[in-house]
Amino acid sequence: MFTGFQYFVYFHTKTSHIEKVQKMATKFIIFLKKYSYKDRLIQLNLPTLKYRRLRWDMIEVFKIVKQMTLL
Repeated sequence: MFTGFQYFVYFHTKTSHIEKVQKMATKFIIFLKKYSYKDRLIQLNLPTLKYRRLRWDMIEVFKIVKQMTLL
């Protein structure tokens, strides 16, 4: 079982790998290659990985508060 810190370090490492893959994937779109990563995400209407993780966390908190999930 992970402690809080181990959990953070493990998923932070995974997050940086996933973010690298997303950066590379957006570069494959030729007409967006000249833009920065942030601008490519805007052009493709994609949220950042950090935002998606935060959104997922908030949805889980909502489910817990509304007793829609088992702990």
